[in-house]
Amino acid sequence: PVLWPDFNCDEVDKAFIAYRERRRRFGSVTPSN
Repeated sequence: PVLWPDFNCDEVDKAFIAYRERRRRFGSVTPSN
């Protein structure tokens, strides 16, 4: 983990990417064809 003083724009981008790639199961909607 990165501590707050070292949290910069690059770390925000990494956090968003990590969140986007998470597999969310609760209330998820499966893609339909």
